[in-house]
Amino acid sequence: NGLSTVVYAIHDKLGFIAVALVAAVFPFIVMTGMHHALTPIGLNAIATGGADKLIFVSQVCSNIAQAGSSLAVAVKSKDKDMKQLASASGISALMGITEPALYGVTLKLKRPVIAASIAAGIGGIVGGILQVSLYIAQNSIMAIPAFIGEAGMGNLLAGVIMIIVSFVASFILTILFGFKDINPEEKKN
Repeated sequence: NGLSTVVYAIHDKLGFIAVALVAAVFPFIVMTGMHHALTPIGLNAIATGGADKLIFVSQVCSNIAQAGSSLAVAVKSKDKDMKQLASASGISALMGITEPALYGVTLKLKRPVIAASIAAGIGGIVGGILQVSLYIAQNSIMAIPAFIGEAGMGNLLAGVIMIIVSFVASFILTILFGFKDINPEEKKN
């Protein structure tokens, strides 16, 4: 209840910036397991208002950004095992399961999780400004059909733009921030 109250207060006071804030901190919310507490808030928004403009929209930005960072690691890493893990984790994150990307790649390498968080915030700003709505609970690339609803095809276009911005920003920021590959001695531990 407390988390719900805080989330609604942030959304009421900050508007589109709330989407960016929730999206940016979402990886850290996942680390605590509290992301499950946000699902009823988003479901309530859909049940009572027909669409969610905060929780699931923020989750889409965050999960797509995790995918972008993981796939950037897969491209840039010189470690064969990390390339394989980052590739698989990136695809998993695109489908809404970010724990492999978060714990196995971005958090482990440190800078990529920061890049993903910033990129999710950027995608959240885009989603907030364009007032992206999700009509079905979704948190991945599979959200694309869930953008189709009362707001019309403009919402679909806005949602796709938000996804592209989240992914591309994360990919580019991860490349720019760089990361240190885990050396073979650390892998043994």
